[in-house]
Amino acid sequence: MCTRRQTWRGTPLARRLGLRDRGLGREGYKADLVVFDLRALQDAATYEAPKRPAHGIRWVLVNGDVVARRGTSTGRRAGTVLRRTGAKGRRP
Repeated sequence: MCTRRQTWRGTPLARRLGLRDRGLGREGYKADLVVFDLRALQDAATYEAPKRPAHGIRWVLVNGDVVARRGTSTGRRAGTVLRRTGAKGRRP
């Protein structure tokens, strides 16, 4: 599957979960974004070091705040717990 298709596949999930201000990179929306160099992207984790960041990840943004730059955490904790806002898809 191409990278463009893989990126788009996660977007409808926000709608199915009833998260109205998520799922798109638009002004006023909350988004988690990963900026990466596809040619340099390579997993660096091992069994001995499972938290080692991948090569090629340039930036990680959570709700617009930079939480990682070039594989190094900035120490910011920008995420929040998400709660459903709609009843669609809710199980009894």
